[in-house]
Amino acid sequence: MGGIKLVFSKQKLWYVLLIGVLVSSTWANLSVTTQEELVFGDEGYYASTSQGFAENLDVRYRTVFGETDLVGKEYHTREPMTFLMLGSFYMLFGEMGMKILIPMVSVVSALFLFLLVKKMHSVEAGVLSALLYLAVPAIVTHTVFVYVEHIALMFLIGSFYFLYSYIKDEDFLHLIFTGVLFGFSILTAQNVIIVPIIFAVVLLLYKVSWEGWFKEFGTLVLITLIMMAPWMAHNYRVGNGLGFDTHRVLEPLGLDLREPSQDYTEQLPGIETGGFPEDPRDVGGIHAQGYISFIEFAYTIPIFVLAMLGFSFYLVKKNKKYAIPLLWALVMFAVIYSLLWHRSFDMVSRNLLYITAPLAMAAWFASEKIYRYLNSFESTGKMLGIFFVLVLVGWSLFTVAAKAESLRPQKQFSEPFFEACDWVSENTQEDSVMHYVYRWRTLYHCQRHSIRNDFHGMEDAIVSADQNTYETYKAIGVDYVMLHSRLVDWNPGVQSYSFDFVQYIMFDPLYEQVYSYPDGCNIMDMQQDCVAVFEILDEEDVDEEAPDEQTITIDPEDLEGEEGDEEAQIELG
Repeated sequence: MGGIKLVFSKQKLWYVLLIGVLVSSTWANLSVTTQEELVFGDEGYYASTSQGFAENLDVRYRTVFGETDLVGKEYHTREPMTFLMLGSFYMLFGEMGMKILIPMVSVVSALFLFLLVKKMHSVEAGVLSALLYLAVPAIVTHTVFVYVEHIALMFLIGSFYFLYSYIKDEDFLHLIFTGVLFGFSILTAQNVIIVPIIFAVVLLLYKVSWEGWFKEFGTLVLITLIMMAPWMAHNYRVGNGLGFDTHRVLEPLGLDLREPSQDYTEQLPGIETGGFPEDPRDVGGIHAQGYISFIEFAYTIPIFVLAMLGFSFYLVKKNKKYAIPLLWALVMFAVIYSLLWHRSFDMVSRNLLYITAPLAMAAWFASEKIYRYLNSFESTGKMLGIFFVLVLVGWSLFTVAAKAESLRPQKQFSEPFFEACDWVSENTQEDSVMHYVYRWRTLYHCQRHSIRNDFHGMEDAIVSADQNTYETYKAIGVDYVMLHSRLVDWNPGVQSYSFDFVQYIMFDPLYEQVYSYPDGCNIMDMQQDCVAVFEILDEEDVDEEAPDEQTITIDPEDLEGEEGDEEAQIELG
């Protein structure tokens, strides 16, 4: 009886540890997401579209630009699950709901992983896998930021859990749940479309007969297609193929089912400037920037080394149950890396988020081997084993907290921007279109449609700032330009305005400054955080009399990254 009681108490301690890990990691993430704004990357896009669903119960449309104004709306064909989930949380809790959703997704993902590894091995193994999963920097990053991949991964881990449950228990209901959760996953992010390959091979390893394998795999495919059918039928009906993103999914396979999208370039002035320079983060990809640096950035060296040891043990063991994490990691890494090897760290890490779960499973396997080896010593073994677990837990929770806190600055943005957005939302027409470097931030916080620097011919219009710029604005349908002193640089770029472009907007009579914050601030002074809004006027409303020649004096020290002792005199006509 004493031995049974000891085992029960030990298992209960592992459950207590699991709860502690989930609470600690969630608190670390929520302390950032709930206190900061939805401004990073595509967060504004997801937030705005989801807000539209919550308020209008409709995510069908997206804005189309063209000619002299908005010419209408196109059907929204993106995968719907992210917007439905964020929108539902927005309906329940307002903006705070969207901020807490992804941390909750992280908890559910860790619980699914715990259940999968517990079923494969033991409670201890499940707890350590969940712990290491939550400590992966890529997971922390995509818990703090709002992106679709983590939501898709949650459904994917759940589908693998039910797949293994079906293999072990032969309960057909588990096979149905596998297909349902995978259907949700592919309705969240398209790049999981390669996962059925893994399902097929795993089921093949456990097949009793070919007839049984066809029945099982056919059931998964059928359920997935049934779940996807309304979305694909809608997209096909509105003339956008089946809705798959050809760049990320179909083009590499040599397929393109979409009809050509509307192209307004023929309406734009014929300017050819070569556009912006290539983003230096993408030059050479992770090969040029270093694999070790990428591993530390996305996974940390300790977790990656433990994972490689774990995969090695998998191969030595030759147990069929380890085929799931092995195939999961190998297939998804091979396909995604082959398509994105030339991209930046953050882009590759984001799309490889799907392999973090099998990496955590393999890292647990290696950790468990170390734990058992330390326990094998007669005199001090148990103490060493406990010390190893405590160190692993402490390091993991510290990694989560430190990584989450390091992302806080990227969730913060300029106060003048938010003040300007308040003015824009209250003083401009609802169908107004803004030009600002960060399109999605404007879309959500200003509640106005927006274009960015690399949108529909804007590259050439910004590089060559003159009358052609005005014609481009009018052709696209832009009504206001928002300039920001922190985004001014000597040269134009995807995320910056050139000095020439700013001076053109400021002093050409076709543009009228209607707002600035702080009041009367100088956009040219980069040491001051200043945002100004300019309305694009109609030519017939502008006085034909040419403006007087103006001169502006700028100290190069006021421009970030530039050095010099002499003042620059710029003649403005």
